[in-house]
Amino acid sequence: MGVNYLWGPNVMAKLGYEINKGLAGENTDANRWLLQLAYGF
Repeated sequence: MGVNYLWGPNVMAKLGYEINKGLAGENTDANRWLLQLAYGF
């Protein structure tokens, strides 16, 4: 699940939430927020 936002003609931000169902108690089971910025594409 995520949201993209276009700040200008060449600047974009992306925010997402990743739901993981790995092994209990392991790093692969951790849910996390992700933020990505792109400039000049």
